[in-house]
Amino acid sequence: MFFDGSSRRESAAAGIVIYSPSGEVTKMAITFSTQCTNNRVEFEALVISLRTLKDMGVTKVKVLGDSQWVIVQVNKEYKGISPLAMTFSSIVQELINAFEFI
Repeated sequence: MFFDGSSRRESAAAGIVIYSPSGEVTKMAITFSTQCTNNRVEFEALVISLRTLKDMGVTKVKVLGDSQWVIVQVNKEYKGISPLAMTFSSIVQELINAFEFI
């Protein structure tokens, strides 16, 4: 699964691509109705991706993303100091427990 998000002054959006072992590809595009930071959009994309996979009954997943900030937060390589980072890291950690990561 690959997630990505982008935020500009006027809009914010995220994209998610899920690849199944059989080669099936599922693509999702999300547009946010409120203005938010790029970091928040990246975290939202990750959370939506993990919730979607969990709802699909997936148990093994490889997660790829290009947001270094989100990745180090999730891997606990950097302790989040902002309330946003702490909140989203907590949500992601809870979701991660539902999966066997490769």
